[in-house]
Amino acid sequence: MIEEGYAEAFATKALCYQLEWDRTVDAAKKKILASQIQQSLRQGIKRHDPWSAYILADLWWLGRVLRKDPEKAKELWLQATEWDTRKPNKGLDKFANAVVPRFVRAPWKANPDADAQMCLKYTLETDGVVPRSNCRLGLFYYLRPDMSREEHVRVWTTEPDNTKAAELFIKAINGRFFQAKVFLAEMLLWNRVTVLQTADGLAVQHARSSGEAAGMDGSGEADSQSLPSNTTSTTPATSLESSAESDDDGKTASSPRREQLTLVRTLLSDLVRWPREYVTAQRLDRLAERLLKNVDSGSGDVLPTERDLRFLRSRDRASPSPVKAAKRTEGPVEPKPVTKEVEHVELALA
Repeated sequence: MIEEGYAEAFATKALCYQLEWDRTVDAAKKKILASQIQQSLRQGIKRHDPWSAYILADLWWLGRVLRKDPEKAKELWLQATEWDTRKPNKGLDKFANAVVPRFVRAPWKANPDADAQMCLKYTLETDGVVPRSNCRLGLFYYLRPDMSREEHVRVWTTEPDNTKAAELFIKAINGRFFQAKVFLAEMLLWNRVTVLQTADGLAVQHARSSGEAAGMDGSGEADSQSLPSNTTSTTPATSLESSAESDDDGKTASSPRREQLTLVRTLLSDLVRWPREYVTAQRLDRLAERLLKNVDSGSGDVLPTERDLRFLRSRDRASPSPVKAAKRTEGPVEPKPVTKEVEHVELALA
């Protein structure tokens, strides 16, 4: 019997049932366990336990253990927000992440449950408090290489601003939400912004004039493959020198483009070891490695091509589907495999 004052114990009890539900293959037993899971969580919710509410809302949203019910899930996330005194923005963050226009871990995939206006509303309310919200807000301003300005406005309902997006991604990185490293690395590869490494960390280099546009090559002409049509970004990119210069001793001196590509590999150095957690990290790293070789040799492309973009968006057996990749957490400093308990308790719907 669970005593008063220990309402979170109902959530723990439900998780134990859920672990058993995961292990069993007997359909009848699964049905009984699903009923016990829901009953335990409802007992916690009667006592205003936010943890129980979060878990039940997640289950309703995913429709895995219980019948899918998105509307009930949304209501319960908002209710849990009122009860949660330790993390009062958690429910809003979950709601916003569930209706984000593009999956955070597979941003070329449209979210069938998307609601850009509601997502932006709750993202703004949690911005600066929840690191994942910083990253999600960055996506509202990041003009991805596979989108035109018109498509971005249609999908995200905001005007693109790559400088603002990069600053928000850096803010998320500082808050230890590492998926933002993937987006920042992508921006650097496509020469959307220039990011500097300072003693205080990463910083975005701002435009010197409104006439400087992203994706300019060494001659000052826009690269047709680096930007989609009708792009209006005013963020400066690095000068795309095709090769690194040599110093007086004959050693290779670093060019601005080389510095940005090196920073890409630094950002991705830890993430490439977790391909199921960070789906595109390995591909971006391989792309950066190839472009670095081209910069050093003075031949070949120094910007990604359309073929590179298709490669980035392609799926292979090592990459989980966006739905499976959705069940993730913000992660510790060293990314670790997701455990069953974390998977069910901290569902980061993306």
